[in-house]
Formats: sequence, C-alpha cells, structure tokens
Amino acid sequence: MLTLGIRVWLVRRRTVVGASVGVLLSFMPAMSNTVGFAQEQPQLTVRSDQAQPVANDLLRVPGVWVTGSMKLTTGATLTLAFQDDGYHWIFDGAGGQIWYNDRIDPLLGGPVSNTILEVDAGKSSGGDDNGFGVGCRATADGGYQFWVGSDGTAGITKYATVNSVIVKADALASATMPAAQGYHLRAECINSHFSLSVNGTTVVETDDPDPLDAGHISLLVNTNETDGGEFVFANLMVLRR
Repeated sequence: MLTLGIRVWLVRRRTVVGASVGVLLSFMPAMSNTVGFAQEQPQLTVRSDQAQPVANDLLRVPGVWVTGSMKLTTGATLTLAFQDDGYHWIFDGAGGQIWYNDRIDPLLGGPVSNTILEVDAGKSSGGDDNGFGVGCRATADGGYQFWVGSDGTAGITKYATVNSVIVKADALASATMPAAQGYHLRAECINSHFSLSVNGTTVVETDDPDPLDAGHISLLVNTNETDGGEFVFANLMVLRR
C-alpha cells in the first residue's frame, strides 16, 4: 500500500538525498521483537561474475544501509536499526518511507531494469493497517513497489514523485491472501511484466504498457496505525536478468 505524500529517499554514498526533514544518524536502543518466517531461506544470490558477490544477504553489506532515526512528514519518528534477525524499521506513529539505494549498484553491475528480488519481510509489532515490501526501477521520478500487508492484502504499484514526495500512485494489480505477520516475497521485474509471489505462490501479476526504465532497488514500509509499529527485512537477494 502506498500513500500519497510518502517521502522517497535516496541512499547515496555516505549521504541521504531528497530529505526535507532532519536526519539524526545516531543509533537508538534496539527492540527485542522478532518475526518468524515459515519458509526456508531462498538460495538466490547476486550474479557470480561480479567482483564482490554477496552469498546470502545484501542487507548485511557494510556501509550500504542507513541506520539511525528521522522525523517523517507525518510527525512520527522512524528508527532504522540492525538486529540479529534483520533490518528493523520502527515507527512511533503513523507514517511511511521508501528507501532506494544506489550504494548497492556496484554489486549489481549498475542500475537494473530486469531483475528478481527475494526477501523475508514482516511485522513484529503494531496493528495490521500496513504495507511493506520491495521495489525496482526506483529513481528520482518514480518506480515500482511490490507490497504486502499483515492483514493479507498485496499489490503492485507504480508511483511518481516530485521533489522526492509521491504525488501519484497507480495500483497496477492487487490481491488478497492468507494473513500472516511475516512472508517470503519474490518480486519479478522483467521487461513490461511484473509479478509478486508470496511464500512460493504467485499472488498478483500485471503488465505495464508504458514501463519505466532502469533504476535502483528499494525497500518500503507504510503504517496507518497511530501507535506505529515495527517491521523487519532479512535475507535480501537480487538477480539481474
């Protein structure tokens, strides 16, 4: 689920681009909640012909992902922190955020168009009015997001941004599935065809007659719960096609 007004931030080198609110890169105390995933870890890896192949989890590449806390446009605070079970996004109120990341491009051979992403993602606390997932072809102008909710909803969205804020979000496809706190996601961006599989089953797919060009991979969380919530990503793997 994407909400208009969500800010899209680019993680570039050692800076964060596109933020109009303050970013405090101070590590905040970790929370102890964990998410159990019912499926085996995927075996997909980065292309083996790269100079720095990653065997298991792109989230564990040093210096690639931001940690710390920041104020969102909704007034809520988002804290990003690594724990033993993955990359945690902790909201103290309603809000959303998309991160797209060009620090990881050297591992993938540059920005990618045709790609397959796999990740374990879930909610470890909070209500079920939420959406979380991964994205492809993300740039300063927009991108695609593949999202699921802990209420059993899922979808593929194409969005456009102006000044790093989402101003248009088109739901290309949506579906329902058995609700759970955590899922294994497989998102495929191949030419003009896009599909999302959850726990090994394709739940939604679509074609875009006007597909976007190459861009970056991204992560997304949005929660409409006033008390916020905590979400975790683990075992992120990317295959360039």
